[in-house]
Amino acid sequence: MVDAEEYYYNHSNENRMPYLGKTFSISETETKVGTPFGGMVFIEIAESVPSGANIEVDIKGVVDTPYYDLGKTTSEEWKVAKDAPGIFAEIRTPYLRFILPAKFIRHIEDPQKAAEFWTNVTALSANTMGLENRTTPMTLTFDQYITVGIAYANVWSWSCNLPPEWSKDAFDYDGLVKNGSWGIIHEINHHYQRRYSSYSDEWGLGTDFTEITNNALSAASYILYTNIAASRGENGTDDWNKVADPYSSLKQQIFEGVQYYPGVPNIGNFMFSTFAHEIGPINYVNVIKSTYEGGTFNGIYIPPYDYKLESQGGLKRDDRYDDMAYRFCVAGERDYTWYIQKELRWPLKQETIDKIKALGYKETIPVQSVYAMGEVGRETGRPFYIPSSGYTFDFQKSLVSPGNVTVIDVSQPKYGTLQLRQDGKYDYLASTSMPENALDEFVLTVKVEKDGISHETKLNCTIALDYNASVVEHFDILKWDIYEALDVLPTSTPYGSSTSTGMRIDSAEGDRLSRSKGYFMVDEAGEYEFQAFGDDRAAFQIHLDDGTTLQSITNDYANNVDDALKLAQQTDNKGRAKSTSFTVNLEANKIYQYTLVAKNTGGIGWADVNIRKTSGDTSWKSITKIYSNLNDVGKITDRNYVMPDPEYIRPSSLATADETTVKGLTVISTPQGVVPNNDPNSHNEGNKENIVDGDISTYFHSSYDNSNKTPFPHEYILDLGGEKSFNNLEIYTRTYDHVGVIGDYEIFIADEYNGDKTVWTQIYEDKTRKDNSNAPADIKISLPQTKAKYLKISALNNRDGRDITIVAEVKLSNKTNVKNVIAQDSSFIQYEGDWSKDSNGAFVNGATYNTTTGYFMYCFDGKESNIYVAKDVEVEIRVDGGKWEKVKLTGSLREPSVTLNMQNEGQHVIEVRAINEEIALNMISTDGVFYKGKAPAKSNPPVIHGADNIKIGIGQVDTFNKMNGVSYSDDIDTTGLQINVTGELGKPTPGTNEDYTLTYTVTDSDRNTTTVDRIVTVTNQLPVITGLDDIVINEGEGKGFDFSNGVSVTDLEDGDLIKSLKLPTLDLTSLTEGDYSVKYEVTDSDNNTIIVERKIIVLSNKVNDETKPGETPDVPSTPNAPAEKPDGTTNIPNTSNVPVEKPIETSVVPEAPQGQSEKPVENSVMTETLAEDFEVNPETMMISEDTNSNNETNENIEDIPATVNSLSKYIAILSLLLLVVLGLILTKRKITKSK
Repeated sequence: MVDAEEYYYNHSNENRMPYLGKTFSISETETKVGTPFGGMVFIEIAESVPSGANIEVDIKGVVDTPYYDLGKTTSEEWKVAKDAPGIFAEIRTPYLRFILPAKFIRHIEDPQKAAEFWTNVTALSANTMGLENRTTPMTLTFDQYITVGIAYANVWSWSCNLPPEWSKDAFDYDGLVKNGSWGIIHEINHHYQRRYSSYSDEWGLGTDFTEITNNALSAASYILYTNIAASRGENGTDDWNKVADPYSSLKQQIFEGVQYYPGVPNIGNFMFSTFAHEIGPINYVNVIKSTYEGGTFNGIYIPPYDYKLESQGGLKRDDRYDDMAYRFCVAGERDYTWYIQKELRWPLKQETIDKIKALGYKETIPVQSVYAMGEVGRETGRPFYIPSSGYTFDFQKSLVSPGNVTVIDVSQPKYGTLQLRQDGKYDYLASTSMPENALDEFVLTVKVEKDGISHETKLNCTIALDYNASVVEHFDILKWDIYEALDVLPTSTPYGSSTSTGMRIDSAEGDRLSRSKGYFMVDEAGEYEFQAFGDDRAAFQIHLDDGTTLQSITNDYANNVDDALKLAQQTDNKGRAKSTSFTVNLEANKIYQYTLVAKNTGGIGWADVNIRKTSGDTSWKSITKIYSNLNDVGKITDRNYVMPDPEYIRPSSLATADETTVKGLTVISTPQGVVPNNDPNSHNEGNKENIVDGDISTYFHSSYDNSNKTPFPHEYILDLGGEKSFNNLEIYTRTYDHVGVIGDYEIFIADEYNGDKTVWTQIYEDKTRKDNSNAPADIKISLPQTKAKYLKISALNNRDGRDITIVAEVKLSNKTNVKNVIAQDSSFIQYEGDWSKDSNGAFVNGATYNTTTGYFMYCFDGKESNIYVAKDVEVEIRVDGGKWEKVKLTGSLREPSVTLNMQNEGQHVIEVRAINEEIALNMISTDGVFYKGKAPAKSNPPVIHGADNIKIGIGQVDTFNKMNGVSYSDDIDTTGLQINVTGELGKPTPGTNEDYTLTYTVTDSDRNTTTVDRIVTVTNQLPVITGLDDIVINEGEGKGFDFSNGVSVTDLEDGDLIKSLKLPTLDLTSLTEGDYSVKYEVTDSDNNTIIVERKIIVLSNKVNDETKPGETPDVPSTPNAPAEKPDGTTNIPNTSNVPVEKPIETSVVPEAPQGQSEKPVENSVMTETLAEDFEVNPETMMISEDTNSNNETNENIEDIPATVNSLSKYIAILSLLLLVVLGLILTKRKITKSK
C-alpha cells in the first residue's frame, strides 16, 4: 500500500513486505512504538472491557490523516481533513471503513452522498442476512499487492483486499449511480452469503454458491440504488449492469440458461435478478431473509427453511428448489410453475406444484420490453431516453420472453404522438407543449402464449427526451479499412438504428459500421484541434458553412487521444498515417454540424472525439454541448437520479456506551490554592487549570495554610466556552492519598457571569456524603439534559471532616447509558397497520411506519431508553398507557433522538406513532433488557356533553354559538382535546321551520373518535292576530270605536306583540249600509309582516219594505230611533229577555245601498218572533276602505236581530203600541238582517 504510486496491482511477486501492521498493548502508562514506513493507528477494545468504560489514550508524535465519518464529519471539516499530511486515508460508514492512499481521495469535494450509497448497499445485505448489529465495520483496503486474483474477500477477518484502481471511482457519486461498482459490491457481499451459525447455513440453490449468491444480493442493490437502466440502448445494458434493467436481466437469463446451464437447473446470477424484477427487490431480499426467519407474504406465513436439519442429513439440497419456488410464487402472487419447470428446469415435486396451484394465482410467463420500466404496477426499471428529434419504436422486436409474445395494443402517450407505420413500427413525435425534461408514458399491452398458457401483460413504457443524444445508424459494411468503409458509406442503406448520449457512440456488434450525425457548440472562441479515436476504427467530420468538410481518422485501435497521437507516427500498408487530426477556428456558441463514424471489426466497438485549444489550456477534453435537434440547442438533459435515503442505517458505535465530552472548559475561580513552599509538589498544586487539562494525574489542591485558606463552602466556577449541552458531570479527586474528598455539595448553572452578582440556578445536590466513608471519592452525576454557559460546584464540606478539597478533573459530557440495543427490524418491536414501501421510511420486516397507520411499540425492563431516527420527524409517544405527547425527534446516526427517563426502574411499555411523516427508525437502546410485552388496552372514547337538540328563532342564527355549553370528558385526555363542528345553520322562509344538523367530533390521543349529530330547529313563524270578530253596527254608530278591544297579537319568537300592532284609524260613523273591512298590521323582529282584514257590517236605519207576494207591508209610519247615552253613543236596549222563536235560515239578497254594488249575503236569518209591528233601521257605521285582498283576513260573522223593542217616552204612544202588538200576535213578520 505504501508503494501504491499507480492504480495497478500485482500478485505475481512480493515486491514489498506483505504485512506492515503491529499489535501492541497499551496497558502500560507509556508505550513507545514505531515503524519505518509510517501508518495509521487503530485502537481495539477487548470484549472484556465493560460497557461504558471511559478509556483515554494520548498519542504523541503523529500527524493528522484524511478522515471522514458519515454522520459525524461535516463538509466543512472534510475540506480541511482531506488535505491533512497523512499518506493514508480512512472513510468510514456505519458498516464499512475504506483504507486507501490519501492521494486517491484528496480530489473528493464531499463524500457524503457516496458514503450513503455504500451504506445503502451494505445495510441491505446485512439486514437480509441478520448481521446488521455487527459492531466491527468491514475493512476495505485498496492495496497494490493482491495476494489472490484481482481482489478477494477475507470473510473471517471481515475485510476485503482491493486493487487501487477501484478506489478511483469509489467516492464518485455520479459515477456510482450511473455505472455502479460491481467489483467492490461483489467482494462485500461475499461476507453476506451465510449467517455464520454453528452449521452450514449458506443460502442459495444447487451446490455452487460461491460466486452466485453474493451477486444475487448485488443485483438488488443495483436495482434499488443505481440509475444504470436509464442508460440502456435498444439492446439493453451490458455486462453485470444487465441485472439493473428488467429487460436486460430476463434476456440474459434466457441466454445464460442455454449457454451455461444446458439441460440442468438454472441457478445463475440472472435467474435471481429476474425474480428480483418480477416480485420487486425489497420483496426479493425478504424472501431470502425468510429462509432464515420465516416471513409473511400476501397474507401467507412461510416458516424458515431448516438449514440445520439439512446439514444433519434430514433434508436434501434439492429440497431447496421446492422451498424457493413456493416462496417466489407467494411473494409475487403469481403462478410461475411453468417458468420454473420449463425455462429454469428446477426439479419440483408434484406436491409443491399442487400446493402452488391451490393458491389460485394467475399462471404467468415473464415478459419485458426494452422500452419499458416493467409491468404496470411492478416497475423496477428506469425511463428509456430517446433523441428529442424523434424516434421509431419497433415494439415487436423490443420484446423478450420464454413464451411467444405478440403486441396487442399501444396506448397514446401523455404528451407526444405515436403514429403507426406500414411496416408495423411506430414513429414518436414529440409535442411542443411537453415541459422540458418531463417524462412521457404509454402502455404497451402484449399477449404471452406457451403450452396452453395465455395471458396479457401491460408494460409501462416511460420515455424521456434526450436533448444531448443522437440517432446512431448501423450499416453492414464489412471493410476493415476505415478509408474504404467511408468510400462506400454514401451509397449504403442502414439496417437498424440506436441512440447515443453525448458525442461517443457504441457501434453494432461484429464487423459493421455505425454513424451518428448532429450538432455541437464550444464555449470559447479560438483555434481547436480535433482527434478521433475508438475501438476498432473511428472517423470524425465537421461540416463548415462554406461546404468544407474536415476529418480526423484513426485506422487502428486507440483507447484514448494519447493512443491516437502515437498512431499518427505510424503508417499503414498504403503509406497513410494511421491517425490524423485537424485544426479549425470556431466561434463561441455557434452551431456546427458533425458526423462521427465507428468501424467495428469484431465484438462491441465504439468511437469518440476529443478537442483541445491550441493556446491557453491545451488539455484534451470531451465535447459536451451535443444536440440532435436544432430546436433543442442550449437545452441540457436532466439525468439526475435521487437515490433513496438510507433504509437500514444504524449508528456504528452504539453497541457499547456512547459518550461525547464537552471541550473548551476554562476555570474562572477556585478557593485559595496551595502557595509554593518547601514541598516539591506545591509548585503545581495551586494551578487551577489542572482541573480541566484532561490529565487526571494533575490536580488542584486548596490551601492548607491556616493564615491563607478559604473557609467552606469551596466554590469552583467554570466557563463552558459558550452554551453547551450535557447530561453527565464527573468530579475526580487525586488518584492517591484521598484527604481532599468533597463531602456534601451543590451544583449550579448560569447563562451569564457577573461575579458575586451572578444569578445561579441549582440543578443538583447531595447532602449525604459528610462523615460517610462509603461515599465514593470520585463524584459521577447523571443529570437531565442541561444547557448552560457557566457551571459552579459548591463543596459544602470535606467528606472526612478536613478543611481542604482536592480536584483533579472536572468532566462534562453527553452520555448514553446503553446496555442493550435492538435494530429496527427486531422481533422485539411490535408494529401494526397496513404497511407500504416508501424509500424515505424505515423498514421493519419490510414495513414502513407511514403517516396514517405508522405505529410501533416495544417493552423494556430498566430505567432509561433511547430512540434513534435517521431524519427529523415529529411523533407522538405514550409511556405505560398514559397520555400521548408530541415529541420532535432529531435525526442522527450517532446521538439519541430522544431519551426517555422513567420515574421508576421496572417494566415499561413505549408506544410511538407517526403524525405527518414517516418514522425513519434506526434503532432503540436501553440500560436494561428488552422483552416482548403487550400494548396497554385502548382507552374509552371521549364523551361529548351539551350537544342536545335545540330550537331557536331565525333572529338567533347569526349570533348562535355552536360551542356554547358544549364540552367533553375523557378518561385520559382531561384537557387539550379539540371538538370540531361541521355544518351550518340556515334561515327558513317566513311561516316555516327548518331542521339543521351540526356534527360534533372529538378524537382523543388514543385516536378514539366520538361523533354526535345535533338537530337545531330554526323557527320563522308569522305573528298571529286573534279577536278580530266582525264589527256589526247601524248606520251612524261607532263613534270613538276601540279597535284594540279584545284583540291580541302573539309571535312564536317574540311573544306578545300587541304594542307593535298598527290599528285602523277610520271613523265608523261616516259609513252607510254595507260590508266593509279594516286592516290590522304587525311586523315581528324577523321583519315578517302580517296584515289581517276585519269585517265591518253596517246595517241600514230604513224599514225593510220587502213583503211576501200578495202582502202589503204593515210598518208604523214613525218608528222610534234609538236613544243616545249621555256620552253621545247609541243606546241599544237589551233584548236578551225578549222571547224569540228559533231563527229559520234562508237565503235573502238585500237591496244594496245607493252607489254600491250588490254583495252576496253570507248568512241570512228568517226569524219568527213576537215584536212590534215595525222595523228598526241599523245605525250608520264608518269603515276604512282596504282593497288589499292578498293579506290574510280573519272573518267572524254573527247574526244580529234587526227588531228591537223601544219604549215610548209618552204614555199615549205606549198605549197605542200595546194595541198594535196585540194585533200582530197572529201575524208573521219578516225581519231581515242585512250584511
